[in-house]
Amino acid sequence: MLPIVIEDPASITVWMVRRGGRPVEHICDGGYRVVPAAKEGELCGCPRTMAERRAVARSGLGPKPDITVIFRLADAPEVGRFAFRTSSWDLAGELERVVAASSPTGLPGRFHLLLTTGEFVGKGGVRVRYARSGIDSG
Repeated sequence: MLPIVIEDPASITVWMVRRGGRPVEHICDGGYRVVPAAKEGELCGCPRTMAERRAVARSGLGPKPDITVIFRLADAPEVGRFAFRTSSWDLAGELERVVAASSPTGLPGRFHLLLTTGEFVGKGGVRVRYARSGIDSG
């Protein structure tokens, strides 16, 4: 658990990205397209909820989260700003709630960046370790 400060809503970006090869086929904010430039600002067609978006992405037809959180260390803000990047579906949903709950005066806010490890045995008996990210109010 890492105590952090998120300074404003612009410090959090949750893009939905579909990479069909090179270049990226689709980038949106879950409601409106960002890429390709010719379609910027158009409705993207993504489902409204993270659960629905995840189901479409698992089918291979939808974009996946591409998240960046810019923060300062709560205990040492003078050392500068840091960026945390992940594609976590769980964190995408949590951050959506953080931004939605933030009024213009709601940030900066103190939070805890959470990283936990997990493990499972996949196909063929291969052991897979992974990191799960999360955020909670501090």
